[in-house]
Amino acid sequence: LCVPALGKSGKGSKGGKQLKISYRFAQLTDVHIEPFYNPESGHLKGDVCRISEAFNKSSCIPFQVEPEAQSYPLGRLNCDPPVALLRSVMEHMSRVANEKKKGMGRPEFVIFTGDIPSHQLSCQYHQARIIELVIQMMATGMKSVADKLYPAMGNNDYFPNYNISFEPNNDWQQYVASLYAREGVLQGPELETFAKGGFYITSPRPGLKLLVLNTVVWSQKVLDWSGAKKRHVTHHKTIADESLYNGPDAPLPGADTSGWTWDEDAVEKKAFISCDDRPRDPYDQLVWARKELEAARDAQERVIIAGHVPP
Repeated sequence: LCVPALGKSGKGSKGGKQLKISYRFAQLTDVHIEPFYNPESGHLKGDVCRISEAFNKSSCIPFQVEPEAQSYPLGRLNCDPPVALLRSVMEHMSRVANEKKKGMGRPEFVIFTGDIPSHQLSCQYHQARIIELVIQMMATGMKSVADKLYPAMGNNDYFPNYNISFEPNNDWQQYVASLYAREGVLQGPELETFAKGGFYITSPRPGLKLLVLNTVVWSQKVLDWSGAKKRHVTHHKTIADESLYNGPDAPLPGADTSGWTWDEDAVEKKAFISCDDRPRDPYDQLVWARKELEAARDAQERVIIAGHVPP
């Protein structure tokens, strides 16, 4: 990770007391849902199994979710999984959460640590549509698992993979934030900083804080979009007329999506931005995180730190 050292603080917790608190939560991560799933096409190539029309990297076809497959309906080795697997996983999580067994219990919250889309999707349009669909599914499906869902950004939640902007409140980050806002997953201060840079802090219960960081910005693989070799992707004529949202409009307060156009370029050969050529602290995320951690320590609160790319 490209994380700069910010120095050490000599402050200790007040009185040196240990807060006694227990909590139960579930984690879901890296679902990588393939909307064009076809288990008989591509499984020997690795990473993707999709219909032949969606394999064309120079063409962006209208978005669709394939019907449940007769063979390998929940996924196949070397393939990103279909929507059916996510639905099955959430149904199982719900059954486990609501069992009346000794030692078990309903989790207080679910942490989703990112990576919604399948790998190597042809165009930004497909990426946006599957992210929108999966957020809708999780927001609904997790209600029977826990009272609250807390998401994080993964590297595949940008298009292309690792194409994260260092600009706060960039269009793509605001787009993803607006989808979580529309489903009631994020709101208030959580939504504000998530829209700024994909991070936020929340309190699932008294004495406990959850600090969600956008660790993608510190990955060694941040894409150099301007310097990468690109190819043009021909979009189906109906796509240009589609709005940013497939469902109800979901702009953030003050946001204007009327001028949105789908990016018709994709990366032919990847190039990455070196750590030395990046801003020291994009979105002022580390400065913000340190203040939040110090405040939690002073209040003798425990903190869970969540993110996608591990340290």
